[in-house]
Amino acid sequence: MNRNRILIKNYLICACIGAMIAVIVYSLIHSNATVTYRLGPWAYEAYRLREDQLRYHPEQTMEPGVTVENFEVIEGDVRGSSYNKRINVTFVIEGVLIGYNGERPYSKNVHISERYDHSLGCAIIELTPIMEIKYDNSYRWEPVPYSYRIDYVLSIYNLDESVFNIICGEHEKTVEVRVST
Repeated sequence: MNRNRILIKNYLICACIGAMIAVIVYSLIHSNATVTYRLGPWAYEAYRLREDQLRYHPEQTMEPGVTVENFEVIEGDVRGSSYNKRINVTFVIEGVLIGYNGERPYSKNVHISERYDHSLGCAIIELTPIMEIKYDNSYRWEPVPYSYRIDYVLSIYNLDESVFNIICGEHEKTVEVRVST
């Protein structure tokens, strides 16, 4: 009896690890950005106008930071059992990054936040491209384009209808999923 419990426990641990590895491999194969859920000291959060950089380009009109120019949500199939349904979606994000003189911006991560808003009666999902910098004396305020395609799985939270309000930059999309049993 005790041995069966140990075998079942080991089996469940291996199954969980296998599922996590499958999700990571799927994300690496199908997405061209790393998704993060943690906060960090990202460069664009700490950007301030500095006097020494203003001397180089006083006519600069664009603020340093991340700009989202295009945002699309492509809906996939609803999958899963009757009480554990999920929908596959693809997020397409395109825009430009602008850094200060000598600080070339780049982006390889997207921060994703999910929460349920009771006052709105829907799930809020926010996507934020993360801008980082590398020091490069040849960089002079030029916009650096970026483009992401992220495959993502949304968990359906209501057995009748789930509404997802998806925000990226100043763009907002709504996905409504009606589940037929």
